[in-house]
Amino acid sequence: MSTGYITLRVFSAGRAMPVPKAQVRIVDLRIALDQTITTDAYGNADKIKVYAPEKEISMNPQDTQPPYETYNIEVARDGYIPTIINNVPVFAGETSLQPVAMIPAPEGEQYASLVDNYDVPPGGLSIKGERFAGAGGEQHAVHMTRPVYIPETIRVHLGPPGSGDKTVRVPFADYVKNAASTEIYPTWPKQALNANILAIISFALNRIYTGYYPAKGYDYDITADPMSDPFYVDGRNVYVSVSDIVDEVFNEFIKRMGFAEPLLAAYCNGITARCEGLSQWGTLTLANQGKSAEEILKYYYGNVQTNESGDIRGIGKDYPGTPVRLGDVGENVMALQRALDEIGRTYTNIPDIPRINGNYDAYTQDAARAFQRQFNLSPDGIAGKKTWYQIQFVHAAYRKLEELSRQRAEITLPGSPPDTTLMEGDRGVNVRILKFLLFATSVFYSSVLPVAANNVFDAETTASVKSFQKTYALPETGTADPATWDALMNVYKGIDSQAGTVLDLILLPPGAGIETDTGAHTATPQLRPVQGARANTDLERVKTAMKMKDDSYPFDPMGGGRMGMRYSADIPDYMPVSASEEGTMRQGEEIDPFDPPAQYGPVARQYFEPEMQKDAGQSGGFDDMTGMTRPGTQFYPPAPMRMPGMPAGGMTGRGGGMTGETMPGPGAYAAPPGSAFGMRETAPPGGEPDTDAEGTAAYECPAPPRVSPPFPGRVLKIGSKEREVEMMQEFLSYIALSLMRYKKITNELKVIVNDGIYGIDTTDAVIRFQNRYEMPVNGVIDAPTWAKIVEVYNSPFE
Repeated sequence: MSTGYITLRVFSAGRAMPVPKAQVRIVDLRIALDQTITTDAYGNADKIKVYAPEKEISMNPQDTQPPYETYNIEVARDGYIPTIINNVPVFAGETSLQPVAMIPAPEGEQYASLVDNYDVPPGGLSIKGERFAGAGGEQHAVHMTRPVYIPETIRVHLGPPGSGDKTVRVPFADYVKNAASTEIYPTWPKQALNANILAIISFALNRIYTGYYPAKGYDYDITADPMSDPFYVDGRNVYVSVSDIVDEVFNEFIKRMGFAEPLLAAYCNGITARCEGLSQWGTLTLANQGKSAEEILKYYYGNVQTNESGDIRGIGKDYPGTPVRLGDVGENVMALQRALDEIGRTYTNIPDIPRINGNYDAYTQDAARAFQRQFNLSPDGIAGKKTWYQIQFVHAAYRKLEELSRQRAEITLPGSPPDTTLMEGDRGVNVRILKFLLFATSVFYSSVLPVAANNVFDAETTASVKSFQKTYALPETGTADPATWDALMNVYKGIDSQAGTVLDLILLPPGAGIETDTGAHTATPQLRPVQGARANTDLERVKTAMKMKDDSYPFDPMGGGRMGMRYSADIPDYMPVSASEEGTMRQGEEIDPFDPPAQYGPVARQYFEPEMQKDAGQSGGFDDMTGMTRPGTQFYPPAPMRMPGMPAGGMTGRGGGMTGETMPGPGAYAAPPGSAFGMRETAPPGGEPDTDAEGTAAYECPAPPRVSPPFPGRVLKIGSKEREVEMMQEFLSYIALSLMRYKKITNELKVIVNDGIYGIDTTDAVIRFQNRYEMPVNGVIDAPTWAKIVEVYNSPFE
């Protein structure tokens, strides 16, 4: 029996926000399949193997049996509009990637029954009759000489030209992936797929270049109607084999010699449909004969050439032309670092890059690898064309979320909708509120047009209002009447309910650079945003220092394979690293988070003091190439911090803080007396500490005294600064550490600094706690969350 695969990526706000813990149900009643899975913290669902017909069927145009099996997919998450995709086709040996763009559910009972329904019809190869008859797209050899550009999005009308169907904005590469997955079979040879994809790209770019539909008075670039344009199916799946090629060639097109515009490259299946252009089934035959994509295209279109556009709209920086990798330096690296850094604010499985300095170091490589794993790219840590542009596209979506965050902080919304009707030509505060609501909606709804932030009701505003009214089946008047106001307010309340915490976190200001004097070493680290940019030097030093390397850690309190909080230290500041046989220490090797070690590590490289061991021919410090700490490295830890279970004096060790200790040599294992986080070393009398299977010293965690502090009567949230915040931070950290130690649960909860300031760290810790204990996720400590934290804190973990 042949099989294929289904995998899902569930997100919101145009891929800027993952949707965790969505319930995904996959059904095929014909083969009695009914399976439910849950997305992880980053919106990904496990790949599922499912039945599919034999691949050979997809290679024979005369075979009447569909070469795919269809499945129905249902996706639900509290606070979001449920999504149903019917008849998702899966081919043998192919991975079907189902993107699910979930929309926050509007507030109000009248919207409780909303469902986003999509249906995938048979594809382009099943079409009969003549395609693209009278499609236009005349060639202009003389007066149309402007350069070809790749749009950020393409406006797709979901019906025939002139119909009343809605229009959606689709990222251009995603449009091509969708249309190609609809038009042809993903099982075909790569050269056949490549030729068909280039034809689709050229056709779509011709529509944009010539302004074909806008010239006819329409407010879209192309239609989804297969008799007029490439066959686009809103909400459908795409195939990894198709997606990989599109990522390589999305900015390439074919054109005739002597002509400026992309070719209107007509095509049809060549069996049941005829056209003046490419035969889709014919490309399969030619590819099987060993023809390249270029040869196939010339066979059908004559003397054409393939061009590449370097003008890609809506992104931060175009691909430099060659892969960016470990060891590279310069402006391109810095642009990549900034993009990865910001994407990591919503995709926290992407590890920190401590210094945005244009140096493609091991941290940057780790971040690139994590991004590649998240977005289904080969995780080689190299930013080639595919990776570069995927980063830019996701970052473009993030920037819209960031703009929404900024506008949200600048505007005060009324408690109820304004009682005035607004129309084109009006000005004032209410117009500004209207445009904010429209922009917020456009970030989450591809069918709503974005607007600029000002107080003028212009033609752009009218078009946006109409697009919103069409989306919610309201009369398309273009005026903000009471019904439109009411719907906009309810939609925004739903958005704020689901995305408000993320928008708060995005807006936190970055920290300022600081001087840190640690013995002989002084550094001015580039700091990341940290809980309102506090000025406490010791705390900032810890937060900047604790940036952990991804692949070498056996446990991970953050989840997703990364160690260390994005905005602050979230693990103990004194960490042991056992010596390897070669006498070097790999950062993070054989770590026990509860060991009070003699040395401080691992830390960011700016806190390593390279000591040249001239007499021994060795140097200390951090090796950029190997990720190893070298013997003789001097460590300068920050001032002691108070953590759960510790006395108010903080953590102490040798020398009252262990400043300037030297890492032990090969085979050394040194642990000072005393306890860190209430931990104590377990060792037989006169012997060495017990070890686990990896040779790491074992420690036990004394239970804290049982306490039941009452809820203070006010919700603790971002900005709160009080004793109760510090108490909850201690409780959350203790729970995380205990789960690590006794339950071996290392990727759900996190340890945070108990500084009494409710910032991004605490919010993230609370969200993780609420997720684990199946509570409403809002990132604040309300009465139910307070009670649950206290309950779990007092529970036995052993």
